[in-house]
Amino acid sequence: MSSFSKNIKIVFAILFLFTVVISACGRKEAPLPQRIDQLYSFQNVYVYLNPVGSLTVVGTINGAKKNVQALVLEIEGYDETCSTCPFVPVESFSMNPREMWNDIVQSEFSFTVMPTKQFNVYRWRLVGHNGISGLPNVATPVLKVEIPIEDNRNFLEIPVNVPVE
Repeated sequence: MSSFSKNIKIVFAILFLFTVVISACGRKEAPLPQRIDQLYSFQNVYVYLNPVGSLTVVGTINGAKKNVQALVLEIEGYDETCSTCPFVPVESFSMNPREMWNDIVQSEFSFTVMPTKQFNVYRWRLVGHNGISGLPNVATPVLKVEIPIEDNRNFLEIPVNVPVE
């Protein structure tokens, strides 16, 4: 056997070992639970801006709600000139979810917070911190809430029985 073919075999063996070592590296994300009943998710989460300036959060938690250690509402004032800017919360409000369960349906929650800075439009995100170490937190997408527009227009009423000429 020639030295050239020995060198090729050695190179292929090294490449094979390198491939095996690289493919054996672990994942870079949070581990998933072995039992699906350890997960929870948010459903129908809404934030309402009240006339006094407070924010009311309502929603539902599906799944293992007992694993929710805290609910954190993160908010920032929204600037129309910077609609593509990254979400950087300026305030956060942490709540114990067991204090917010609805008495009738215990997967529903609601709470009200008062921001220290008042804005006409907010961007917000609700984050559920998992009580089981190693499991990821659950977050809603970043959404907007704004002060409801008051309709101050004066309409002229036209009686129906009057013929129009």
